Amino acid sequence: RVVLDFCPDIDQETDLYRFLQILQQLCAYPKAQNTIQQIFFSMNDNNTSIYRLALCMLNGQLDLYKVLGSCAKDNELWHFCFMHKLTMQRIPSNDAALQALVCYISLVDCGMLKQLLEHVLAIWSKRLSLQKLSQNEHLNLSKLLILTAKFYYQDKKKGNQDDQDLKRLLHEGLRHHLEWSDALQRHIGMKTVEIIFNIMSGLRCC
Repeated sequence: RVVLDFCPDIDQETDLYRFLQILQQLCAYPKAQNTIQQIFFSMNDNNTSIYRLALCMLNGQLDLYKVLGSCAKDNELWHFCFMHKLTMQRIPSNDAALQALVCYISLVDCGMLKQLLEHVLAIWSKRLSLQKLSQNEHLNLSKLLILTAKFYYQDKKKGNQDDQDLKRLLHEGLRHHLEWSDALQRHIGMKTVEIIFNIMSGLRCC
């Protein structure tokens, strides 16, 4: 009701952010933090409110894990927001928000991070995505893919995992980008694959 009644439109996003800042400060106290996380966890009837709250926290660079805890794993609507809406439908264009998004998912559950990497790569590697996405949407998806790979592989132990399927999708995506007519998207595709392979190989050399 805070989102829908107190801040019903986008012009009042600053008020919503200030309110969330206060909640984050209260989370310094364990009992208050537990209560606040339970309140967010109990939100189960409004996708729009959850999306606006999540986006406001990301854009404001708040500590999502401190405020939300494991909501993205334990609550179906929060899970949908973080694993689908913000990563498939409405990817943030702000670099800091993208970083905060992937960082939060990595803190919640490494299995979710792997799932996100597989899903984003599967979409990015398809020729259909090049046909449907605008240049900005393609750029945001590419940045999300790189960040997800970076967080997934920054644990050195993950370098020993079998990632042949990921490599196959990267090669498939590279082929489609090389065949694509848009020079900018073609260049972004090549750099994305180069960066991710460097991330993979670099960790194996550590």
